[in-house]
Amino acid sequence: MTQHLGGRKLSRKRRLGLKTSRLYLKVFYGAVPVFCLAFMATFMASSIYAPINMSNAVETQINANITQGNYSVSLTVTPQVNLNLIAYPMGTMSTGVATVSTQTNAPGGYKVYMGMNDDENSLILDSNNKISSTGSFTSTSPLANGKWGYAIPKNDPTVITPNGFNTSYAQLTNAEPDNSIMFASLPTNEQPAQLVAQTSTSNYGSPNVFHVWYGVQADHSVAAGTYTNSVLYTAVANGGTTSEINLTPSETPNLTGSGQTIKVTTPLYTTSATNVDIYMLSQSDYEDLSAGTKTLAELASSEMTCTSTGEAYLEYNCTAPANSIGQYQVYVNIPEYSQTFHKQFNYIATFFNITTMQEMTNSICNDSRYMTTPSPDVIQGQNPAGTSHTASKNANGDGGDGKGGPAHYGDTNYVAYRTLTDSRDGNTYEVRKLADGNCWMVNNLNLSFIENRTLTPDDTNITSSITPASINGPDSTSTGGTSNGKTQTTEDTAQWKEGSTAGAYSDRWLSRSTNDVRETGAGGNITGENQKIGVYYNWYAATAGSVSKSQGATTASQDICPKGWWLPRYTGNGSWMYLIKDTYSLITSSGDQGSTRVNDILHQFPFSLPLSGNVNSASGATVVQGAGGDWWSQGANSNTNARALLISGNYTSPENNDYKTYGFSVRCVAQLFRRPRLHPRQ
Repeated sequence: MTQHLGGRKLSRKRRLGLKTSRLYLKVFYGAVPVFCLAFMATFMASSIYAPINMSNAVETQINANITQGNYSVSLTVTPQVNLNLIAYPMGTMSTGVATVSTQTNAPGGYKVYMGMNDDENSLILDSNNKISSTGSFTSTSPLANGKWGYAIPKNDPTVITPNGFNTSYAQLTNAEPDNSIMFASLPTNEQPAQLVAQTSTSNYGSPNVFHVWYGVQADHSVAAGTYTNSVLYTAVANGGTTSEINLTPSETPNLTGSGQTIKVTTPLYTTSATNVDIYMLSQSDYEDLSAGTKTLAELASSEMTCTSTGEAYLEYNCTAPANSIGQYQVYVNIPEYSQTFHKQFNYIATFFNITTMQEMTNSICNDSRYMTTPSPDVIQGQNPAGTSHTASKNANGDGGDGKGGPAHYGDTNYVAYRTLTDSRDGNTYEVRKLADGNCWMVNNLNLSFIENRTLTPDDTNITSSITPASINGPDSTSTGGTSNGKTQTTEDTAQWKEGSTAGAYSDRWLSRSTNDVRETGAGGNITGENQKIGVYYNWYAATAGSVSKSQGATTASQDICPKGWWLPRYTGNGSWMYLIKDTYSLITSSGDQGSTRVNDILHQFPFSLPLSGNVNSASGATVVQGAGGDWWSQGANSNTNARALLISGNYTSPENNDYKTYGFSVRCVAQLFRRPRLHPRQ
């Protein structure tokens, strides 16, 4: 390491002499420039009028600017202090001042210390004649004959006993002793005095300046001659606790448009001419850069467009690129300081930027920064009070503004919705945030169990991989007749019949695809959405085989919903009952309402429940399409029966009790609770 001093290179161990002065470099911890001020006090004669000359022998200005480690600090001391003194019998005093200037780019600022070059703090003529330092360096006192000392005015930044120093000092030459002018002892090298401490870099570009005054007093008792010693100034850069960049915000939604502004702040100060490069690197690119397998030149496309805010710290507003959801590193390169900084930055998932069902979680649904829970009055049809609502999907749904937030954020008269793709088969589902605060699928699950389709914990709400076709057999493409004018395809109808080998009392998985048939029967289209009927599943298939027929009242521990989703609970938040009765107040109990009003409302926005019918386990036939529908929950109340939502004519039952072997529809709610253990219902 070389250190630059006044344009000349000086090794750490080499000493530089200028005339009779001595300059020393000493490294404490960090970047430490030092300046040595040599005093020479000369008594020209020992007569009653003997003059004493005290001056700095360094004739040129010394500037120490050392860059070492992470930060740099500069220290400048004025070149000369001249003290001319003629001793009188009653004593004579002279004063002089050194101007010290310091600055740093370290976040913790700097500290300046002063001390003698060795353990002797006297001005020395010879072994028998010395001018000793007055008092203590922790307190001040007036000078006495044969004493010298230093002082910092009160109005200068100081941390050492500032109350003991005068408000100001003046240049004195051969003045009468003044007991009101206070000085402190020069500290030795074993215990240097901390003169000033600047705790931040707010002064970068405008150095802190303070003044060190020196005074000497002598009478005829002081021998004539030249008195010398060396004073050492040391500036220490303080890295502080901030050693990496700060990001505001530290995470942002995934961007699909031009980008969002983030603020990047580093611990260093710069000038407007400083070259600063700021990158948004993928985690893999950052690791390659750290390993040396990629260079910044190869990652130039990841550099962000940044504008300085004009603040004292290195602070920039940067336009973040449009990236996928995941983890990134903001990487700052400052060649002038040979410094780099980095910090993790996360593109987070929100309701309005995810694209697959498997990315959804209840946490995303309930992120209040981007999602608003709609009012339960936002329904199409009539609310419980009989007031007419004209709400529709077009008026009340919003796909977001492309930057992670809905255009109508904060407005509870809008129901946010999003169309997501199931990564297992490419089917798409509309998802809406409803007034219960949960995100629900508003299409029936349409996942077919076909040959070679394996469900895994990465795409399905299960704990280990399953191949349904090996349990259920491949779907049949045979025509199974019609219901309400709709052609049905079915597996062997006999599989569903009660009493058959694989029928009602078996826990074999059963499903039936409707080949994308849409609801166009007696119930009509759902607010123009023309909903698909979806696939029918018996309860064992819907719960992914997590419950056997020998088990009684249980809660299924897994199901065929996409990862991050669940079958609705049997009761409580996330259940059909909580949604229909407790949130929207459409019913007062689980039973018959005596009218078709409730089911008409559930058939429309925002619930959009199609009259999809079911597969009857007694006959094996698909029935009541266009007249009613059933949707499983995850709760069973016996070894043969499970709970489901039933809507049919004037009957609405969110906790209906049905055979597990029936073929019902499935809808899922974004997971809002931990995976339950398999246990009997209390």
